[in-house]
Amino acid sequence: MLVITGIWIKYDIVSLKKGGGKQRLALTVMGVLTVLLNTLLFCREYRVNTVINIMAVHTIMAVLAGIDLKRKVIPNIILAVGFAVRVLLLVHEWIAYPETIQASLLNMTAGFFFGLIFLLLLSFVTRHGIGYGDVKMFAWLGFSVGLSDTYNILFYSVLAAAAAGVYLLLIKKADRKKELPFAPFVYAGCYLVFGLTFLQGLG
Repeated sequence: MLVITGIWIKYDIVSLKKGGGKQRLALTVMGVLTVLLNTLLFCREYRVNTVINIMAVHTIMAVLAGIDLKRKVIPNIILAVGFAVRVLLLVHEWIAYPETIQASLLNMTAGFFFGLIFLLLLSFVTRHGIGYGDVKMFAWLGFSVGLSDTYNILFYSVLAAAAAGVYLLLIKKADRKKELPFAPFVYAGCYLVFGLTFLQGLG
């Protein structure tokens, strides 16, 4: 929670001053949910690599969701940190679990190209309604969590974004041309995928 809040303050997403009630509430909920999921990880007997990787992915997604919500941008430096964390974990896996390294590499590569290519196609179809920052974000997600989880996250993210869009249209808070930040919905997709997986004792 301290890491997330610290980065949000650095990017001027949250302020120590009062104000911004609804946005502050949304950011607080994301922070608390992230802490809850990360705590849940320690209650399961997973490899240390799995725990660190999912904690990193969910924490970085919370940071990106907050930044995208207010500034509508996905900072490259944060994605670079995400890639670096996964590479370091891969090196550790190569040393500690050499028997699984080939399968991990194949899964990560497939996830990376799925996230990159599919989001590029979505960006083209939506006339850049899905921005290049979102494309890079999904390439990183695919690299970090593999093909299957990336597909599931994308499914729930699009579903959540569509539901939010319909809701805003119905209450006349937005028109068809209004662009919604995508990262908060991707965060929701991550939470659903990882939360359901770990509650079921899978993964």
